[in-house]
Amino acid sequence: RCRRTMRDNLTTILRGRRVRLVPYLPLHVPRYHRWMQDEELQRLTCSEPLTLAEEYANQLSWREDASKATFIVCALDGHSANTDEPTAVDDLTAGMCGDVNAFLSPAEEEEEEEWLRRL
Repeated sequence: RCRRTMRDNLTTILRGRRVRLVPYLPLHVPRYHRWMQDEELQRLTCSEPLTLAEEYANQLSWREDASKATFIVCALDGHSANTDEPTAVDDLTAGMCGDVNAFLSPAEEEEEEEWLRRL
């Protein structure tokens, strides 16, 4: 049986026509931290303000957790959206406009067996 975890996606970049999702890396932390200083954003996300050092620790804890992953949403400009070329010389912070969290939870054994049968 193959067991996958979120850590299998540590280097995964998902690219669509308008956005790409990149793993939440230390290079994203300073901008993310600035975003999270906004009181309205804290209220909307039920978040508490963190120090920059706490935000780096939080990023690392999410990165090391096998059951969850955070991707940074990066908007693509019209040119890069129509090519396979990386945006802004592989700048993984270009177009940063949000984040999305993914959680992996164990399936009930019957559900897992049914899912495997469908493969």
